[in-house]
Amino acid sequence: MVAAGGPADGRVGVAVRAQHDEVQGYRLVRLELTLTVRDARGQAVATRRYEVRGASLTDHATARRHALQQWRTEFDRAGPLQALGFTPE
Repeated sequence: MVAAGGPADGRVGVAVRAQHDEVQGYRLVRLELTLTVRDARGQAVATRRYEVRGASLTDHATARRHALQQWRTEFDRAGPLQALGFTPE
């Protein structure tokens, strides 16, 4: 991870769980995304979980794109460190 003036060494893992439904003609997708930052030893140093939803009248792929757009908006709004699960000191 980032040390004052030192090198950064870590990995970000992304786990996604998707649920697809169809209700009254709408294709619905619910995504659970978990971002985990691990240090060089493989130990988790930060985790953040997101749950986003998307809907479409045409197909599940479009609903998934809408859900991912929502996640990106949340990620961008939080900023990179908080979006990855680091909390301000």
